[in-house]
Amino acid sequence: LGDRHSVILSSHILPEIQSLCDRVMIINHGRVVYSETIEAATATRSEAAILGFSRAPDHDALCAVPGVGSATALQGGQWRVEFTEGADPREALAAAAVRAGWGLVELRPVVKTLEERFVELTTGEDSHKEAA
Repeated sequence: LGDRHSVILSSHILPEIQSLCDRVMIINHGRVVYSETIEAATATRSEAAILGFSRAPDHDALCAVPGVGSATALQGGQWRVEFTEGADPREALAAAAVRAGWGLVELRPVVKTLEERFVELTTGEDSHKEAA
């Protein structure tokens, strides 16, 4: 049916939406708060990264890297780094780690799932909690 017609599927089961639909629209209190293609909604656009160091940097040195909005120390030499809007400082972070001898052992983007976006947009809470 979907090959010849538009089909509207209303569901809170977001993995089902991801597997069946071409577009996703999130409505909160009768207002559209999100409308994207599934491809765009699940793209690996990142707003933060988890970095691991064998020799942890100073908080201020990490925050001084262009594009870094904030940094939070986690356990085991890891940091969660939030990016400033529109920035992706991962390459600059890697270069700073090499220059300063921080011993970078991990650098991975934090990507929000469709479900996490839904929770954030409908409750105003950041549902992405990194295990520390």
